[in-house]
Amino acid sequence: MTALFTRRAALLGAGLCLQEARASIPLKHFKVDGEWCFLGMQARPNNGDRAVILFDGNGTTVGADTSSWEKNAACTALSQAILDAGIPVAQSNRTATPENGMWGNAASQRSILALMELLRKDHGIRRFSAITVSAGGASLLNLLLDHKASFDAAAVFAPAISLESMYRCPGGIDRVKGIAEAYRFKPLTGCPGDPEKDLEFRRATEGFDPIRRIGSALPKDWAGSKTSWMVLYHHGDPKVLPLENGGRLVQLLRQSGAQVREVAIEGQTHNSDDLMRDYGQDVVRLLMD
Repeated sequence: MTALFTRRAALLGAGLCLQEARASIPLKHFKVDGEWCFLGMQARPNNGDRAVILFDGNGTTVGADTSSWEKNAACTALSQAILDAGIPVAQSNRTATPENGMWGNAASQRSILALMELLRKDHGIRRFSAITVSAGGASLLNLLLDHKASFDAAAVFAPAISLESMYRCPGGIDRVKGIAEAYRFKPLTGCPGDPEKDLEFRRATEGFDPIRRIGSALPKDWAGSKTSWMVLYHHGDPKVLPLENGGRLVQLLRQSGAQVREVAIEGQTHNSDDLMRDYGQDVVRLLMD
């Protein structure tokens, strides 16, 4: 069953999971294939065969002692609610730097898959769900479209899943530099980029630009068809204004017959703090179903 929720949201500052938190949650940091990762797990988890993988946004990182996720109050509160429900939470740095979240490229996907394999091998995890923020949604969709992973549920916050639309620098935010760095090509112009005429962009991102890959309809046999979806975003998101992102994803999921709940609220922000606070328990219920 689908639903659309609207309400008035306060204008919040830019950035996702980057505002400093007042408290942190206990997470263990370790390296997998050279990338820092973290894992939170109760001593006796109630749902020990499942875990939630966090796909954070552009420029957010995991380090030896902390991460962008742990420094944000809304993010840590959501993690704690999931941990309290007995579900482990984990995230890989996915080759990100403070300036670049890697935009769903092959290296980013490999680092996430390596973390999932470690969780299977060392902790007996057999089922996964996902929480994505902004450009983290590109990695999730690419994994699902290529049948590299499957997820029981996915809560997608402020999805930036069309590289083509991001390359045009919505809201005046330079995305050309980051996408070019992630895919190792020389852009034709600076910001805003021209994704139609920039042949190097088209060549480098072929097979990695989720909405461009999907086209007018999702494949019938794609790995996300059995996933329970929740898509949360602001109508006035200045960084993801093009409809190729949140609204378009919901439309495509519904057309494919996937189970999806849409939470689209008023607000001119790309910050998901209010969405995490107000709909955190809904996200936890989605992950536990």
